[in-house]
Amino acid sequence: MAALASAAWVRVAPRARARCAHGGGARARWATTAARAVAGVESSEGATTEKSTTRDAKATREQPEETLLRYLASAYPAHFEPLLSDDDAARGVDASIAAWDELSSHDSTSLTEIVTRASGLAAVAAAAAKGSPKQGGGEKRSRSRPDPATSSARGKAAGMFNVVLSALAMRGGDDAAATATSIALERMPARGVSPDVVSYSLTAAACVRAGDDARASEVIAAASKASGAGKRANSKKSKKASKRPGAGAAPLVVVYEDDHFAAVSKPAGILTHPTGGASVDKRSVTLVDLALDAFGDEHVSALNGADARGIVHRLDKPTTGVMVIAKTDVAHALLVTAWYQRKVQKTYWAIVEGVPGRRRPKRRGDAEGEDAETEDHLFGVVDAPADGRPAKSDWKVLEIFNLPDATCSLVEVTPHTGRKHQVRSHMGAILGAPLVGDPLYRRGKPAATPAAAAAALTADGAKPGSVMFLHATSLRLEHPVTGEPMTLSAPVPDAFEELLGALRAAAK
Repeated sequence: MAALASAAWVRVAPRARARCAHGGGARARWATTAARAVAGVESSEGATTEKSTTRDAKATREQPEETLLRYLASAYPAHFEPLLSDDDAARGVDASIAAWDELSSHDSTSLTEIVTRASGLAAVAAAAAKGSPKQGGGEKRSRSRPDPATSSARGKAAGMFNVVLSALAMRGGDDAAATATSIALERMPARGVSPDVVSYSLTAAACVRAGDDARASEVIAAASKASGAGKRANSKKSKKASKRPGAGAAPLVVVYEDDHFAAVSKPAGILTHPTGGASVDKRSVTLVDLALDAFGDEHVSALNGADARGIVHRLDKPTTGVMVIAKTDVAHALLVTAWYQRKVQKTYWAIVEGVPGRRRPKRRGDAEGEDAETEDHLFGVVDAPADGRPAKSDWKVLEIFNLPDATCSLVEVTPHTGRKHQVRSHMGAILGAPLVGDPLYRRGKPAATPAAAAAALTADGAKPGSVMFLHATSLRLEHPVTGEPMTLSAPVPDAFEELLGALRAAAK
């Protein structure tokens, strides 16, 4: 096991510069929205600056919570303006609103007005009332297709409403539950903003925490109706599991189960849920199918709709590891709330090329005084965009394999956020240590696959890029109903363990 020498902090700012501090269909859209939504010790001494060439180090588009915070800081400076000096403040703006004592923070009308103004919906409505040409097309534009300005404002408002609903869920109490329900079931639809599974989940959580079961049931019923919940649309017999393309039978391994939810170990090579993409084989078995076969239709939540039953978060097709499956709608809403509020700690193991944080030795032409020897930073933090959105990950090297033809590492990564391909992007595009087998995030570098790993990447006729050694080892969270702290773990799969053994043997 490699010793942990020192820390490295990598932060990619909006202009794509990396700063390193050393020293110490409707249903398909619903399912995709739900999965994406639920799925955030630095030092500044001796800082060096380097230019990042990765496409994910580009300027991020401003997120709804950031826009909302700017508006609140302008309208209510006494409470919110000090937060602007904190780079991470937007990630906790819901907590700031929850602690806000202004009367308007308790009133659905006032909170809706704040979101309407901050998102631009008020300006769009005013311009439309005046017949502004900015709305483009006037009566010629189809009513079923709002103009771009309206669509953009509604999208921002949807994100902002979720921040507000999260704040109300955090605050708790009867008033918060009533306000949240009014916003989700009345105020949002009245302004052309459709609540998503996160909106309904946050609202239901506010009701549950207030002890208002009747109102929680009303919210969950509205969510189920909106998602088209019912029997699974792509019903398949369990025997299909042995016939899915590129894989043999993969029985679902259950690592924890009670009446409210279960934790399972997702195998490699299967999707979490149907994506609706044209390239997806509709006969492929997904984790949803395996969960329904394991627990039965009556014991998997329908909050997400037919194609994403029980799904709270997601893992990519090649990724293995622990995932939770909601069995009841109430547990589902509370788990989605925990993910949204970043109360779940996720830990991954990855086998990567090279050693993240390793600096090169001194070369001819370097300035005098630079270190002549390679200096390693075997743990650190990456704060850099992933999928065009702010993202942050802790990482540390667990083991280094110095092989005759290449060097690989076993790395542990703990994401603070849940962005698409976040671990792959931060390891490969930011730290220059792409996952073994990853064809995408590698800064344009050719693959440096050691011979010891080559066979594992093509086992069972796997296509290039379809096998990566990324495993979700554990989830730390509170039980959604009892509040008991839990750590849910899944052992690494045999193929992962076999590759580690091969790398260790080759490194001797």
